[in-house]
Amino acid sequence: MKNLIKIFSLAFFLTVVFNLQGQDAAPRSYNSIAYMKVEPGMHDEYVELEKAWQKIHQRNIDAGKYGSWHVYQVLYPNGANESYNYIVRTHLENEDQLAAYINNYSMPDDWKSILSEEEIALIDKTSEIRTWVNSEIWATLEYVSNEGDDNEITVFNFFSIPEGSSRTAHQKMENEVWKPVHQARMNDGQMEGWAMLTRRLPYGSDNPYVDGTVDIYKDMDQLIKSQTFPYFEDVHPGVSTDDIFEQTLQVCDLRRSEVRKKLLSAAKSN
Repeated sequence: MKNLIKIFSLAFFLTVVFNLQGQDAAPRSYNSIAYMKVEPGMHDEYVELEKAWQKIHQRNIDAGKYGSWHVYQVLYPNGANESYNYIVRTHLENEDQLAAYINNYSMPDDWKSILSEEEIALIDKTSEIRTWVNSEIWATLEYVSNEGDDNEITVFNFFSIPEGSSRTAHQKMENEVWKPVHQARMNDGQMEGWAMLTRRLPYGSDNPYVDGTVDIYKDMDQLIKSQTFPYFEDVHPGVSTDDIFEQTLQVCDLRRSEVRKKLLSAAKSN
């Protein structure tokens, strides 16, 4: 009975949240984002820890619990005042995977058999090696890609919605104005992919951001050399870039941009 109540409560809560977000486009998938803090000098040990976890996540992916798993280092901003410096992203393909993941994330029954004694010892020290700062659930609304899987650098942009605007207005602007520009950049080898996301959990007025976009690059060299302005005239002829930026500022506020480097991944076997 307790489990039934728990499942009912979770389903009710998710239904309420998703209905509150009903202005959004239908999600393509979901992402659980875990923000991690690793102290200076602990980078190498943390990477070895995540390599052990990578085997566990691969087993869960092969069992159909979720689609993929990734670890990123936050390159910028960085420093002692930042609350986190690593990101762990679990990609959930549908609502069923999302509900199961939230309700009862489970280790594989045989997880110790797939690890060495040294790796088991690392797993047991997880909370000593890194601090789990915060978790969020993001829904992916749009995603375009050059289909490459060796992309190393992402730029995650966090947006809030100013008074007088709405998520619907922001997402419409991203989809109709910015997405075609990024598609043109991708076609010209300036970037590898782009995504638009909206945060689903936690929900409430205290949250500093609600939407996000992700710019995906093959490597740092491509990011540094990439250009945006030359593509506006081709994609939106007769519309000045000043007008586009003014319209963008009316519907959203860019709160923060993070440059992240992908360190590890686990995905479905071919």
